[in-house]
Amino acid sequence: MVALLGILFGAVLGTRYKVFILIPTAMLGLAAIAVHGIVAQGSLGVTLQTMLGLILGLQIGYVFGLAVRATTAAARLRVAPAETVQSRPLRIASRPPVGRRT
Repeated sequence: MVALLGILFGAVLGTRYKVFILIPTAMLGLAAIAVHGIVAQGSLGVTLQTMLGLILGLQIGYVFGLAVRATTAAARLRVAPAETVQSRPLRIASRPPVGRRT
């Protein structure tokens, strides 16, 4: 269950943020699992397996989110209308040379 939630949460993070968001997210999740393991007096093995499931779920979900982001970005580029390209040259405003006051 924790791994599935990690995959979903990782996918959301993958569509929005860079990879460094996984570090604080994983630390917060690991802390929450550790507190739950202590309060519920669960065995160390089960707690560590749950932590591993969360970490793997976040990473798998993040990669899936990156794939979704890349796919949607490519689809937006293909659909962009040709009228968005400027047909006239850019005008560059002339400035007085540096050091001279006008």
